Amino acid sequence: MESTITSKLATTSAELFKGNQILSINYWLGTPVALSLDKLIAFEILATIVCVSSLIFIAIKFGNKSLTPPEGKFLSKLIFYTVWFGPLAWFLVFFRNWGVVFLSARIWWVLWVITFVLISYNLFRDYRKKLPASKQTYLSYQVKKRYFPKKKKKN
Repeated sequence: MESTITSKLATTSAELFKGNQILSINYWLGTPVALSLDKLIAFEILATIVCVSSLIFIAIKFGNKSLTPPEGKFLSKLIFYTVWFGPLAWFLVFFRNWGVVFLSARIWWVLWVITFVLISYNLFRDYRKKLPASKQTYLSYQVKKRYFPKKKKKN
């Protein structure tokens, strides 16, 4: 009698505690169970926000004619990253939904999130520190440019 209770207890505790599987390589590189799109709602929202933000940045860049070249360069960098990250996130969502063997692995989402956070931090740092300095340099150059000698036309 004692052996059946112990085996049931061991089976139940093993089913409840799945923390050891997180440490295995198969958990991160293996194919997880295909999820329906309603269970991937957090990833869908994140991918949609990144895609929509890229469209907003494109509209700002081409709709605002008063941007200085440093601001335009920063917006170009921002557009470049969001245009890549948004569709890539949607591909990861669809691969997980369809249960594609290697491309639906959890490690791709981890790498996507880590890369997205690092690039977002880098862009935010550039926005706060480098952009004002380069904008000030450009504006001072515009003031000084009036006093530069003009090129003479050749006959």
